[in-house]
Amino acid sequence: MSIEFPPGETDDTRRRIIWFLVIVHGQPIQCGIAYQALRAHFEADFHDPLPAFVAHRARIEALVMALIRQGYFGEDETIVIRAPALRRREDRGG
Repeated sequence: MSIEFPPGETDDTRRRIIWFLVIVHGQPIQCGIAYQALRAHFEADFHDPLPAFVAHRARIEALVMALIRQGYFGEDETIVIRAPALRRREDRGG
């Protein structure tokens, strides 16, 4: 499976999500990680979560790769990682 992560991210303060792209078999897919997930699992600052995203991007990308391989996509072909989903993965040892 061909999966690439181009550089760059967007801080969506209105929706409280950091967005980034992943290219799967040449098709762009919008990915995001909620501020809450960054605070709960990546020690992000409450008011400025972007530095935690940048610092932990490799781990976040690995998580996205695992989700893609499991066929995890939202209804609109996006992937949004939220804190409850990460807790469930940790409970299963993932």
